[in-house]
Amino acid sequence: MGMFSKAPSAEVKAKHVVVIGAGLAGAGMARIADKAGFKVTVIERRTGSVYKAGGSRGINDPEWAMTKMLVPIRALVSGSESKRVQNDVVAIDAASKTISLSSGGTLEYDYAVVAVGAQNLSPAEPPLGVYNLAGIREHYEHVSAAIKAAKKIVVVGGGAVGMETAGYTRDHIDASVSMTVVHSGPFLIDASLKGVEPKTLEAFSARILKQSADAKIDIVLNRRVTSMGAADAPGGYKWMDGSEFTVELDNGTVLTADLVLWCIGSRSNAPQMMPESSMEPGSKLIKVNRKLEVEGMEGVFAIGDCTNIKEPKLLTLARSKVGLPPGTPEGHADVVLANLITLAAGKPASKEWVTPLTKLQIAIPITKKVGGSAIGVPNFAAGLKGGAFEFFAFTHWMSTGQKASKALFVTEADETAIVPLAEAPAKSPAVAPAKSP
Repeated sequence: MGMFSKAPSAEVKAKHVVVIGAGLAGAGMARIADKAGFKVTVIERRTGSVYKAGGSRGINDPEWAMTKMLVPIRALVSGSESKRVQNDVVAIDAASKTISLSSGGTLEYDYAVVAVGAQNLSPAEPPLGVYNLAGIREHYEHVSAAIKAAKKIVVVGGGAVGMETAGYTRDHIDASVSMTVVHSGPFLIDASLKGVEPKTLEAFSARILKQSADAKIDIVLNRRVTSMGAADAPGGYKWMDGSEFTVELDNGTVLTADLVLWCIGSRSNAPQMMPESSMEPGSKLIKVNRKLEVEGMEGVFAIGDCTNIKEPKLLTLARSKVGLPPGTPEGHADVVLANLITLAAGKPASKEWVTPLTKLQIAIPITKKVGGSAIGVPNFAAGLKGGAFEFFAFTHWMSTGQKASKALFVTEADETAIVPLAEAPAKSPAVAPAKSP
């Protein structure tokens, strides 16, 4: 940890960094910026940081979701002048260096880091508008109750989230319950496998198809659901208290279901706060350069899934390596911290992000009995992901400087302990930020 081996400079200690979002990328960013000596305000609209990769287990095991998947953010910032605020950001004004909040308040900053990620359109993540402890618990409990009562389940979407949701749900329901996955592409998980050679893709897909059949999960490929959309499945699921309804496909096939789990795609969280000029048309991903600076917004950086970097959207790329095992490559957060320290010293940002992956690595657990399938790592790793390693939730806890335990999880005290906006630190004009070339 060379960057933390000496006391922070006066220039660093004078600067206020606002981190927007406390997912894996934002949590790591807030923690290391605080550790480096900056005044840090982390803005997160949820009471805790949600480990999205564990959502397919969370909807089947709400207690696990609340104690392992919902990670406290109380340990992210410990500096005497660092704070956390629970709120929504509605605008960032780079000219005046102010952030407007949905509560009507504003925050001043020297540097801002946007780490708002994307909203998954699935039941695995609490829906928009559900941010407090009671609401998050209620979401997972409602989905879990529907799964336990269902007799005919249809999962829409055969990507990574859809297949993990189908697999983990299969582990938690009776063998008599039918389960069908409808996928629009010719291969499962195809959105995550762009660039993979056809032979490898076909072998991977064939393995998942066989494992799905062994697990009594029916797969329908090259078909789209036409009788409903995401709006018909608020919270990522459609449940009519056990009443059956039809699910129509584009070839005229009609499926009968009493529960639909909608697992298609994600939506950028950036549009609610970023100017249109800073985002790509269509995707609404934030345009950044190799130093992860936002285009046209001096002093503002962006990291993680909300950026337009041409690379897989993986948590291993966005988070910080600090606190993780030796040999872990740098993530987006580490590059931004180096540039923040340089800027605080009155020099232009210079460190550039280089994607460290040399090959695709993906692991998809199906069920504990049949295991899973992987590319780039041994197949048994997919089974570990869904079983013993609990979807690798421990890595999220490590990124926040905590260890998961029965005694350490998000509580009502976290909601009442959030610092009022009036107490959040303002920016310090002691050292003017340097302009990047």
